Amino acid sequence: LFVCLFFCALNNLRIQDIVEDLDNARDLHLIGGFEPVVELLKGDEPELQWRAADVVATVCQNNETCQKS
Repeated sequence: LFVCLFFCALNNLRIQDIVEDLDNARDLHLIGGFEPVVELLKGDEPELQWRAADVVATVCQNNETCQKS
């Protein structure tokens, strides 16, 4: 996950951009990267919360495995 975040930062990408692809969304879940994103929803930073919610919605969209998590 940290490699992905570093890559995103270097290439001016957001995780949201990456998880738009269903395979990448599934992979984020498989490598355990979904849990830290969900944890951001519990924080007290509104900017991070809405971005995390957007990622969660995208990852779960059409992805039954992630919907059950």
